[in-house]
Amino acid sequence: MQEIKIKNLNKSHMKKGFIVKGRVKYTKVKNNKSSDGKHLYSILFDDSSEIEVVAFKDCDEVSKLLSTGDVVKIENAVLNEVNKDYKKTKHKYKIVLLSNSIITTVNKDEVNNNDFPIHKYTSGAALKSLIPGMIIDVSGVLVQINSEIAINTQSQTFRKGIIKVDSTEIDVRFYGEKAEEIYNVGNKLILSSVKYTKFKGYEYLSVGHSSSVKCILHQLPYVPDADLETENQSMDLTNGRLVLLIKINANIQ
Repeated sequence: MQEIKIKNLNKSHMKKGFIVKGRVKYTKVKNNKSSDGKHLYSILFDDSSEIEVVAFKDCDEVSKLLSTGDVVKIENAVLNEVNKDYKKTKHKYKIVLLSNSIITTVNKDEVNNNDFPIHKYTSGAALKSLIPGMIIDVSGVLVQINSEIAINTQSQTFRKGIIKVDSTEIDVRFYGEKAEEIYNVGNKLILSSVKYTKFKGYEYLSVGHSSSVKCILHQLPYVPDADLETENQSMDLTNGRLVLLIKINANIQ
């Protein structure tokens, strides 16, 4: 069977076998709402595009083979067209795993990161053309964050903010434990596996339980001839957070 780039998967592959490789961006197992059992959905990407992968059997076991960050090879799967109301990528198709599908983790030494980038961030310009429900990664600067935590109609705690991706600003909502973290305006945030949501005229990025947030703090400005005193350090473990407080005395000539 021929190995196909994700972008090149098309209608013809609905009737013939294919092999596809991709880096795992996201994997989640959820309980079915209207029936017993579970379903899995994951997203694979390469340098050409990204595509959703789904499974409806042995989901917990399959999820162990689709670890975030790994590059995997999938064989003996089928290609189906995506319901446009439930798209998680821009791809027209999705990969459906069967009981005889084969998932193999590619050895890291054999991975070319040009073909399978470590990260694939959505640009600011692309934020304007997203489809609601898409799962994306973004990197940007926090320009606004509410001090208060609110509760929505589903009894979820959340906190609103605004992130600037390139030159584009977009609302962001941190849910649950993510709402309780400490964020400061000016921090660079890397948000992974967040959902683009459009609801009642509002559009925002949902940062939930399955999302991850990496916060890059402001770097200290360069101070000539500065004496940095790091012996006055204390650790605050309140609410499970570790905060390193460093007193800095700068003696400028």
